[in-house]
Amino acid sequence: MTIEEAYNQLQDRFLSFENGEDWKQFLAFSARFRQYSLCNTVLIYQQRPTGFKLTSVFDLSQTEGEEVPIPVSIKGLEDREGADLLREKMLAAVRKEVPVSYTTLPLGFHGFYDIKTRSISLSNGDSALQNVKTLFHELAHHLHETTFPGDETTDQKEFIAESAAFIACSALGIDSSEYSIPYIKSWLDDFAAFSKMRAKIEKISSKLLSLTEEIAIAS
Repeated sequence: MTIEEAYNQLQDRFLSFENGEDWKQFLAFSARFRQYSLCNTVLIYQQRPTGFKLTSVFDLSQTEGEEVPIPVSIKGLEDREGADLLREKMLAAVRKEVPVSYTTLPLGFHGFYDIKTRSISLSNGDSALQNVKTLFHELAHHLHETTFPGDETTDQKEFIAESAAFIACSALGIDSSEYSIPYIKSWLDDFAAFSKMRAKIEKISSKLLSLTEEIAIAS
């Protein structure tokens, strides 16, 4: 799959997802946390001089009424056959670019990129497939900060990073739309407004796709 094809698929999924059950499930879950903004419901990073830091924690005991299923954008992607091996290959490849470690994180937090130390941390409680998706996202942040710097806002950086991660996952045959689309929409729900950032997304995606090719060769 080319970057063009993956980007068009991302746009199609973004535009059609609002009527899907996953988006409705996400909104229902968000409604139980009315004290948070929609963005904060999936907020994993907030840009600070020292990096992207954790800023909110969910306590399911705060919810009232009947139990609401936890959406994929919070609990993460479920594993599939071969995910463990793929994660190990990904870690080996990414660690050539940036240090990666595991840490314990609360529900809804899957990892973060520390600008100050230029390192990636992953949740040790996530599935192997979610770790792979998070690696792409955090590596995209690393590339954005070190190779393709710009004056984008935090919202724009998150959109770019998750878009690039979606494209990279697509190249490996992973459909991350259940996670990626609610995440992207929670930051800025206007795909057209980001058309000017397409060039940045494609530059970062190109680097990530080179990584997927390296993984394929190693297979």
